[in-house]
Amino acid sequence: MAEIIIRSVIGFIVQIAPAAILCLLPFDGRFRVSTKRAWMEAGALVVAGLVPFLLVAAGAHFAPQSAVADARSILQNLVFLVTVAALFILYVRVVRAEVSHKAFVFSLVMLYGFLVTFTSSNVSYLLGFDENDGQMYYPSRLVVLTLTNAVFFAAMASIMRSVKRAFASQITSATWWRMTALLTMIVATLLVGGWLLPFDFAGMYFSLGFVVAIDCVALIWWLLRTLRESSAQAEQQVRLERALLLHELKHAELSSKLAQAQSRVTELEKREATSPQEEPVVLSTPTQAVSFAPADVTYVESLNRARAIRFADGASVRLNMPLRQIAEALPHSRFVYCHRSIVVNLEHVRSVSATEITLDNGSTLPVSRRRLADLREALDRAPHDAAREVRA
Repeated sequence: MAEIIIRSVIGFIVQIAPAAILCLLPFDGRFRVSTKRAWMEAGALVVAGLVPFLLVAAGAHFAPQSAVADARSILQNLVFLVTVAALFILYVRVVRAEVSHKAFVFSLVMLYGFLVTFTSSNVSYLLGFDENDGQMYYPSRLVVLTLTNAVFFAAMASIMRSVKRAFASQITSATWWRMTALLTMIVATLLVGGWLLPFDFAGMYFSLGFVVAIDCVALIWWLLRTLRESSAQAEQQVRLERALLLHELKHAELSSKLAQAQSRVTELEKREATSPQEEPVVLSTPTQAVSFAPADVTYVESLNRARAIRFADGASVRLNMPLRQIAEALPHSRFVYCHRSIVVNLEHVRSVSATEITLDNGSTLPVSRRRLADLREALDRAPHDAAREVRA
């Protein structure tokens, strides 16, 4: 009696626990309740199904007749299916995911269950383990079932991890539903075929079912691999489209900046064209006349009895005219005395010290102490952007 109970407990758990674990693997961390509570509820359902399963198995001790054994096998299968249905309801309620994802995983796990069952049955048949004491899990059959589950569980766990990665890709729900329909059709065929034993096609059915199950797992693996590759290509296409869009946005931004710059240039050109030109300075004596643009003059200096007008290009003009009269003809906002004998153009001044001025061409001019304060004040008011350094 104790042996029957132990065998039934081990067989029930070996068949139902791997399926429950595989259903949850692709949805790790996506539960509506805590992980501990989910496992506790699943364990409670397994215990609730195990109790009537053991009660039916224990009937062999009291009624070992073959007719009763057949009824007992049917009842145990029904208890097992009811337990699976209860776990399915819990699975649907606890897992937070798309319905198509959950349906695909559950149908794949059901196919896994049939694969393990057919494989262990065929292996037992080939090894000659045909003894049967009327129980669903006789010892040799239980050993083969446990080993088969261990081998196929590792392979299916790897497939479930691939399924989890596929869920994160851009695969439509319609695609998952189509694959679910394929698996469901196969599972339904195997489930219905399992009840056709009175026609004595059991051996043929198990062999064909085993081959079909193997082919279906291989097909699902191929489909997942193809979908992952297609998804990777789609993601790469999305990245390329985003890069192209970003390039177009940057191009549009640069074009906008270029248009603004061109508009600014046009505006400046128009402003320059409409702005009044600076009038030239004309100086004349009874024997000489000279005309020049004030901006071209760097400074004017008095040399003995003549005055010299120095230009930025290095040229100079001597003029027999008082320095005061020349200074009055020049724009007062740009020309100022730095010495009693020198009038300098502030636009060409680069630095000022207590004793001298340095011009932008590198030449220096003396600064008198009496003119230093006026010079600094004029430099502060000068309307030009050249950088100047003023030292005490």
